[in-house]
Amino acid sequence: MLGHINDTVLDLFDWLDKRVTPILIILVEPFKSLSECRRAGEGGLLSVHKSC
Repeated sequence: MLGHINDTVLDLFDWLDKRVTPILIILVEPFKSLSECRRAGEGGLLSVHKSC
């Protein structure tokens, strides 16, 4: 499941680099935070939420 989230985040940044749509910029910070929390967390989505 976390691999899917990581792929989604990478796809988002690819789209932003290509400037597919400017509105996606609003989503960058939450995805960055989720990615950083996942790296620092204990593995599961619930533990990520609790650690952030």
